Amino acid sequence: MNLMDGKWHHWAGVVHDQQIQFYVDGIRVASTPYKAGATGSRCPLRIGYRATHGGCFVDATFAEIRISRVARYDRDFTPATSFLVDRDTIAYWRFSEGSGKTVRDETGRHPGELRGSPLPTWIDGVVAQNR
Repeated sequence: MNLMDGKWHHWAGVVHDQQIQFYVDGIRVASTPYKAGATGSRCPLRIGYRATHGGCFVDATFAEIRISRVARYDRDFTPATSFLVDRDTIAYWRFSEGSGKTVRDETGRHPGELRGSPLPTWIDGVVAQNR
C-alpha cells in the first residue's frame, strides 16, 4: 500500500478491548495493545506531531479529523468523505476556514490552533503541514 502516492486516504484508529486497530481506506492494516492513560489530562492533543526524536511535524495534508467516544468501526468498511456531528462526537475539525491559525471544532467545544515553524498552509479548504 503506497500512502505517499499523492491521493486522498482515510485513516482511522479504533480503541476497543485494550487494542488499537488501524484502518487505511477502510481496511484494517494493523493492531497493537493499548492501555488508556490517565483521564482528565491537561496535555494538549497534537495531531500531525511526532514527539519522538526531539519532536517533528509530519509532511501531510488533513481534510477532516473526528474524535468519537465510541468505536465507529469493528471490521473493514467503506470510508465516508464527510461526517455529521452526533452525540458520540467529541470533536470534529473540518479545516474549512481557509486562513488563520484557529481551526473551528464543529461541536463548539475544542477549537484548534495551527502550530509549527513555518505555520501550516491552507490549500483549497484543507490544511497542509509540509516539512
